Amino acid sequence: MPFNCVGYVCEVKDLKYNQRHNDTDEKKTRITKLIQEDGKVFSISVHSEPNPVPGCHLIERQKFFNFRNVNKSGSSSYVMDVDYKSKVCEATVASQFEIDMEKVHRETIGDMVPLVTIQASPIKKRVSVRGRIAETSEVIDGPAKRKKIWLEELGNGGLSAKRVRTELTMWGDNADVPFTVGDRVCGKGLEVQVFDRKKTLESTSSTTFEPLEDTEMFQDLTIEAFDSNDFTIVVGGKEYEVPQQFQDLVFLENGSLRSEFWAVMTVTNNAVIDMIL
Repeated sequence: MPFNCVGYVCEVKDLKYNQRHNDTDEKKTRITKLIQEDGKVFSISVHSEPNPVPGCHLIERQKFFNFRNVNKSGSSSYVMDVDYKSKVCEATVASQFEIDMEKVHRETIGDMVPLVTIQASPIKKRVSVRGRIAETSEVIDGPAKRKKIWLEELGNGGLSAKRVRTELTMWGDNADVPFTVGDRVCGKGLEVQVFDRKKTLESTSSTTFEPLEDTEMFQDLTIEAFDSNDFTIVVGGKEYEVPQQFQDLVFLENGSLRSEFWAVMTVTNNAVIDMIL
């Protein structure tokens, strides 16, 4: 049964129907990811071409909108039918509510995770990763424009020595992002998917890439200060983030610093990418 709802728009993307199957149908739908007042997150498909839902062109990220005549189409997905009752408009101030920005970050950008954890991650989880471009494909044009790249773990040893390789599909305009084999990059706002029984990554409308600075290696290092709540350490007068895969090597369960000796630590962009005891 159709219903009305107010939500905070944390992501918007235009998507052609059956994009991944090279459908030539020019109808488009606008996929809008909403956060409701109770914290629930769901997506609404709003027709934008050729018969648009009134007001669909107004939808913007980081604003509150009122959606009328919404129908359920899945456990966390909904659709707006095109009829005289359908309408999208910006919500009044009185109907707005406080937003948990950390939740917005998790739903659009995701936490920074090591590539070794992708195979165990749930489908549709948003993540950010660091890696080295190991291989790239040519851009495939058409309604389902895309390009594949393969990312490898950074680092010189330790856990990173496994050289985990993860496939990443770049959709739409993201396929035009220039990559060169050997580039070290940080990709944010990627989504975990599955293909041929293997977990892969895909770009989203929130995806961004930035180059990583040259790596720096510390030998016989001394940790000058640390914060076990934010998982950071200070070495050589600089603060570095300690990613999840290295936290047990640095911190004890009680939050204190381990007393073991670290022979080598490699860092880039204020983050640890490899540690060897």
